[in-house]
Amino acid sequence: PSEREPTDIRKLLEQILSFTEPRALSQDFKVVTDFEPSLPLISVNPGRVEQVFLNLILNAFHAMTKGGILTIRVKRIRQDMGDVLRLEFSDTGHGISQQHLKEIFDPFFSTKEGSGGTGLGLFISRKIVENYQGSIEVESKEHEGTTFIVEFPGLNR
Repeated sequence: PSEREPTDIRKLLEQILSFTEPRALSQDFKVVTDFEPSLPLISVNPGRVEQVFLNLILNAFHAMTKGGILTIRVKRIRQDMGDVLRLEFSDTGHGISQQHLKEIFDPFFSTKEGSGGTGLGLFISRKIVENYQGSIEVESKEHEGTTFIVEFPGLNR
C-alpha cells in the first residue's frame, strides 16, 4: 500500500499532458480534453496514478500510427454511496480485436509486435487502480479506436 493524499486529477493530467506534448506534436496527434468543471478530489498516491495515465496515453499514441485524436474526458458521477470520478481515454487508433480484449490485462500479453512492449503496462495499471478501490475497463472496435474507462471513488467535499 502506498501513501495516499487528496489529489486533483485535472492538475495531474495537465502535468502529464505537458510532458507528452512534444511527442504528440511530432507525431501529428491531437489531444482533446473535456473536464467537467466541478470534480471531486481522489485519495491516491499521485505518482502511482500518474504511471497509469501515462501508460494509457502512450498506448493510445502507439495505436495511432498515422496521427489521430486522443480525447480525455473527466466527469463526476453522482451516486448514493458517494461520488465517483470517471476518466475516459479514447483514441482513433487501430482498435483491439475482440479476441485480444479478453487478454488485454493479462501479464505479459502485448499487441505491440516487434516494438519491445513487455505486456506489463496494463496489468500493472489495473493493479494500481484496484489498489485505490477503482476500476479500469476497455471498449474497442477494430479500425475505429479504443476507450479505456477508469473510475475512482471521489472524496466528498
